[in-house]
Amino acid sequence: RGANVHQRDKDGWTALHNASSKGFIDIAQVLLEKGEADVNARSKKGHTPLINAASKGDVAMVLYFLNHAGANPLLKNAFSEMAYDVAAANSEAYLCSILQSSERQYWKSEHTGDQTYDPLVIHSTVLMTVHENQRATSSFPLSLMTPKFSAGALTQQDVCGPWSLPNGRPSTKDDVHLPLVTSSEVSNSRANMQRGWFWLTEWVIDKTDPTVDTEGWQYGKSLTEANQQWSAIYPTSGSNWVRRRKWIRVMKKRVDLINNTGDILEVSDSGQPQYQELAGNYVKRANLALRPDDGFLDTTQELIRYRQAIQILLNGIK
Repeated sequence: RGANVHQRDKDGWTALHNASSKGFIDIAQVLLEKGEADVNARSKKGHTPLINAASKGDVAMVLYFLNHAGANPLLKNAFSEMAYDVAAANSEAYLCSILQSSERQYWKSEHTGDQTYDPLVIHSTVLMTVHENQRATSSFPLSLMTPKFSAGALTQQDVCGPWSLPNGRPSTKDDVHLPLVTSSEVSNSRANMQRGWFWLTEWVIDKTDPTVDTEGWQYGKSLTEANQQWSAIYPTSGSNWVRRRKWIRVMKKRVDLINNTGDILEVSDSGQPQYQELAGNYVKRANLALRPDDGFLDTTQELIRYRQAIQILLNGIK
């Protein structure tokens, strides 16, 4: 009785930060609903309870913060990371879809019509998705046999083909390339463009969605069905079944091209990022990327920091 829910420790963490980091959703609910804790409270390094929950892949906690506590998904920490970014870094595709949907709604309520929501602009880590598509080979409507699936059974009506982007456009994994950054000198010249991102992972099958089976497949009646119409249950009979699974790969924005808002910086006429003059030499910045983070002590986050540092040093060598 009488405890201060806003009290912070030496790292700027509140009780809600700790509850969200440990997965204690009951405690988080009490702190917010009874103690009126600040759901958007930021630690010294800018972490919010939502960012903490996203870093742990805690879907239930994230949904509670977004749907019931009014958490702002667009807040960034000191590393230009939103909740989406830390979820993407851990290949939490299902969680990323939840956060991105919330971001779109929040963005629309906070920005005018001429400010378009663009994940490549506001995020430093982005998860790319390609669908693998197949159709049942059986053509007997009353067949009691378990359907068998193959990409070769796709019809002309399946315009997305055996591989496609989430919007249905045909695309293989090899067709997905890293975005380019344009030089400020000649914005429309391909010779003045460079890679603004690097791959953080290889392509892997996404199994984070609760509506997929153990191999990542979802089953439905049409490849154009809405996401909520797909099921993880393998069909036992019938025809006209299709299935898909998602392959995901994570890309990271180059640290030397990120300013304090998370946007990609333009490249100067000399070919060097303007951010270099502000941030000091590459070694110091690499050390900064490796600095311990108060909220993310697991090996995955540590590996990401090392990759960032390596990328900074490689940029300095070029």
